[in-house]
Amino acid sequence: MNTEELKEKFKQGVDKIVTSSKKAIGKAGVAMQDFSDKSVIRIEKHQLETKLEAEYIRLGELVAARFLVEPSASVSASEDTVASIIKEISRYNEEIKKREETLAEEHPKTKDAEE
Repeated sequence: MNTEELKEKFKQGVDKIVTSSKKAIGKAGVAMQDFSDKSVIRIEKHQLETKLEAEYIRLGELVAARFLVEPSASVSASEDTVASIIKEISRYNEEIKKREETLAEEHPKTKDAEE
């Protein structure tokens, strides 16, 4: 094997290493972006769950206060305050469900990078 052939083989080897490295770095970048995106969604979901819990507490306090004043009182979902709280509970549940669905999806960029 002469010097030129040796140089060519060395160059081909280096090119393969560079190509593999670029591919690996690309995959790592996509995975990190996916992780970052999902972390933001998890934080949003947690914040929504906290707000949802606060609405349930608000509803419970309203009902308890009413029953403490008058044990035979009734509470209706059509009352303005109750309806408002129920509306917020429904909205938070929908938003939480959207975040859960997003988290359950496989990130398309990650899937493409694996191929």
